[in-house]
Amino acid sequence: MVDFRYHLVSLIAVFLALALGITLGAGVLQTGIGNSLSGDLETVRTERDDALAQVQDLEREVSVRDAAVTVLGTDAADGVLAGRTIAVVVMPGAEEADVTAAREAATAAGAATTTAWFTDTWMGVDQSYLQSYSGQLGGYVEAGSETRPEGVVAAALATALAGTGDAAVLRELLSADEVDFVTFDGEGDVPAEAIVVVGPRTQTELPEGAAPREGASMVAGFAGVLPTVTLGAATAERDGLVDQVRAADVATSTVDSVGEAPATVAVPLALAAELAGTSAHYGSESGANAPIPTVP
Repeated sequence: MVDFRYHLVSLIAVFLALALGITLGAGVLQTGIGNSLSGDLETVRTERDDALAQVQDLEREVSVRDAAVTVLGTDAADGVLAGRTIAVVVMPGAEEADVTAAREAATAAGAATTTAWFTDTWMGVDQSYLQSYSGQLGGYVEAGSETRPEGVVAAALATALAGTGDAAVLRELLSADEVDFVTFDGEGDVPAEAIVVVGPRTQTELPEGAAPREGASMVAGFAGVLPTVTLGAATAERDGLVDQVRAADVATSTVDSVGEAPATVAVPLALAAELAGTSAHYGSESGANAPIPTVP
């Protein structure tokens, strides 16, 4: 027969073991694990702070570079557009800051500017309406039978901005309330001599059911009427406006990396080159011939 004292000793041993385990877990072992985790967390924090400091240093370097490029570029372009009138055509999705920068660059080079914006209505129109509408415009502009509808609309806008032919009629057809494809900032009293097209930084999504738009066809429509420079994006996916124009080999000039100081500086110089009969592609992305145009 087992003695009761044996059971008591066994229970005491169990409770002592349990207490010892709790003590080790809460004390020595937990301290070791906690110290290890604290060390790992401190390492992560240090690496994060170092990365943040590097980003801030790069941002300062870019800011200094952009300031220097802007000053030097403005000096280089001084007067290259003196006495000229430049039309700024704003594509859907373009950022207002980029439009303002392009306009101010042209103004600083001596040009007067006028601006035309494609509207949200233009983005949402379906294929059947666009086809019918471009047919109405075809009687006022020179467009080949293979020209896409958006190319006809672009040629009509360029003609309206140039003040040639039926410019007044085309302005009304493009901006009338029942159409509302384009908004103009003036009455067109001073005809434009060249166009700078400002595109978005990323590809613009069309509403469901909207007619497809080829940026290259539109730029070709502009360039068929007036010397044209396209300022826009060249993306890794090759779907930016500048990518499309370069891939289609449109006879016009392009400037990639819209939104960056070197691109803005290149605009008036590229316009001056276009007006002189020289087309090229500028920037740092695929298809560029040179970073910026040669100073005349």
